[in-house]
Amino acid sequence: RRVGGLAGAMAHAGKLMTQSYSHDADPSGMTPNPDAPRRPKPKTPPKWLDAWSDPMANVDATSELMDVADLAGDGEWRLVMCSARERKIKVWANARLVSEQGLPDAPVAMRCFYAQTNEGGKRKPNVAVAAGNCVFIFRGGGVSAYGTNSTLRPYYKFTLPSLPVEPRETEVWRRLGNDSLTIDDAFNELAEARDAGAPLTERTLEFLALGEEELNNDNNKNGLHVNARNKRLAAFVRSQTVAGPPTRPTSATALGVIKHVADDADAVSRLIFCTEDGQVHVLSADAKEVSATYQLPSAVAFVAVTTGSRAEGKHVIACACRDNRVYNIVDGAVDAALVFDLEAPACGLATVGGNVVVIPCADDVVHAYALRDHAVDGKEILAGQKLYSLYLPASVASVTTLDVNRQRRLERVAFATRDGYVRAYHGSKLVVTLKTDENDPCVGMRFGRFGREENALVAVAASGGVSVRIMPRRADLTGSNENNRDAPTDETSRLAATPLAVPKKTKLYVEQTAREREFGREMHVAFQKDLCRLRLNTARARVAAMRDGGGGGARGGG
Repeated sequence: RRVGGLAGAMAHAGKLMTQSYSHDADPSGMTPNPDAPRRPKPKTPPKWLDAWSDPMANVDATSELMDVADLAGDGEWRLVMCSARERKIKVWANARLVSEQGLPDAPVAMRCFYAQTNEGGKRKPNVAVAAGNCVFIFRGGGVSAYGTNSTLRPYYKFTLPSLPVEPRETEVWRRLGNDSLTIDDAFNELAEARDAGAPLTERTLEFLALGEEELNNDNNKNGLHVNARNKRLAAFVRSQTVAGPPTRPTSATALGVIKHVADDADAVSRLIFCTEDGQVHVLSADAKEVSATYQLPSAVAFVAVTTGSRAEGKHVIACACRDNRVYNIVDGAVDAALVFDLEAPACGLATVGGNVVVIPCADDVVHAYALRDHAVDGKEILAGQKLYSLYLPASVASVTTLDVNRQRRLERVAFATRDGYVRAYHGSKLVVTLKTDENDPCVGMRFGRFGREENALVAVAASGGVSVRIMPRRADLTGSNENNRDAPTDETSRLAATPLAVPKKTKLYVEQTAREREFGREMHVAFQKDLCRLRLNTARARVAAMRDGGGGGARGGG
């Protein structure tokens, strides 16, 4: 009886435990319905994992001043940023600031690239910083105070080539130096050259400004203190002629990197830098000399390079200029037919694969254009065709490409807006949304490797704080509704991914457009001739009808 009673009690206790831990158990303690369906546990993987943040980093950096690189060649990827306010290069290893390097001027752009070297050992990247009229190249490998090989050391200084000076201006300053030309005559000749539209140096512009300031003085209008004016101008001329003939130095505005052969992370690449006068220079593989130079009509604000077909030597360099246009250098030549006109200035530039360029503008609109002829889902896309437009609820502060390395390579474009959101798109479809501080929005982003992680997003806030987030391996990048529950639900965001119903451009239409562009003048003249002939024939018929009495008015009824 004791054995039977103990066995019965254990069976009864096991039955109660089974009911207590059942998925369908009622918390009130009542026996659940055995026929009730089991409710699956919700599985919502996090979009981003917070790695670390430093709100007191005090970094004044945009997306153009951020990059990640394996500086020591040990597989640990460091974060490299330039602070424009402090004029320093800062290097982070994991969550520690391990190196700082001063700069002689305020930086405007920074990129890491691998140059072709003959040195043995592990290949290490170079860090190029554009500041003023120079591009400073640093190399890693020095031992920092923390014992890590993350310190940057100066390696090479590349001075941008000066612009040609107007011969008339050079002659005037030469004659001023040997006292064969008076101050007034020199002022008049240089003012005529300026009014004629000739590009002048800063020395001449300062000289003209100083002379006009003296002429606008009330005392000088009455003819007084003319000698004092001439003395000031003479002193300025003496201080400038000692330095030699006038020069026109330029300054760098943007930097880019193009892979030389392969698409690997440590593949040999070439540095691209753009100048204030619209020139685009491409350095050689060893980063010692300029291998190619292209001239654009306006100064370049942003530059981006396609990521496809590098092994075949094919690439596209997209340049967003200050004249609200995007010019494209296709396979080593400026394509005059592949120019995109924008309604507002561009505030960033990004490329997706080797076929699409994405341009966020200051009017809260993002435009996407095709750079090459390609096919998507059996649909033919022509070069220069506008693919879609995104209407964002706030202005874009920064943009970056999410190059996700998984079993299959994925590329998405992320935009950080002023309303405190980071939105990632696959084409015109919203796939990932990240909520940040609305009062301290993100002003700079860079996606890539960091430490041992392959997919990390580094963000810099407007207050100078730095944060790093890691994308989980199972993060959904397909754009399901469950993945975007934190996204704003305003009407503008719902309509952001709605493409325009643009009819397909046929091959006949493209050929006719090219024919009209080539023979536009002849076609206009022929049209005007036909129109004049039609008007003449109409007038003759009218006169003939009036002469015969049939056009003088309506005939009277019988």
